[in-house]
Amino acid sequence: MDQISAPSKKPTIQLIAIDADHKLWNFQGCKITINKIAQFLLMEPQTENIKVLVASFDKSFYRFKNILCILDTEENIYNFMLILRSTESCEKVFDEIQKSKEIKDTNFSNEKLFRHLIFPILKEIQSNQILETENKLTLRKLFKSFYDEGKQKCREYLKGIQMDENFVVEIFGKSVTQPATTAAPVPTTTTTTTTTTTSSRTFSHL
Repeated sequence: MDQISAPSKKPTIQLIAIDADHKLWNFQGCKITINKIAQFLLMEPQTENIKVLVASFDKSFYRFKNILCILDTEENIYNFMLILRSTESCEKVFDEIQKSKEIKDTNFSNEKLFRHLIFPILKEIQSNQILETENKLTLRKLFKSFYDEGKQKCREYLKGIQMDENFVVEIFGKSVTQPATTAAPVPTTTTTTTTTTTSSRTFSHL
């Protein structure tokens, strides 16, 4: 297993985790390892007394620029959002995972993303100013990365759960209340050919 340590001056990888009780865990420093043999993504928060978190490749992986969302819609034990240092590094991690998956993540679901990840995050940060400050920019970047159709579905979902409009605008910006004028396809994931490998690689330097 080859591991490369990130220079201290570079921004770290951020991890947001939602547990089975819909509680938000936010880690500003995280190291990740892709294990192609065991078929999992290992996430190690750089915080004392915090256990290592694992996302198996049978979960659903969606990439939005430098944000990687990981959903477990069946067992719903943990759902994750990784904010990597750049779009390029996130794409590299995403592609490595897709190469090793038996079933590629090609069917994006706005509803599952909102219900299992975005909504629990919003509920937690609504009553916690520190969490709001730490995660507001990430949620706004995520919303801006959606195509018009995805943005419209987000507006409809937020309207349906009747969340305070002032809070929603504070998080996502004024554009969240403005309906889209044109519709575009929702983001699709990259389909790649499955490969076999005998090594595990750490992307903590990305």
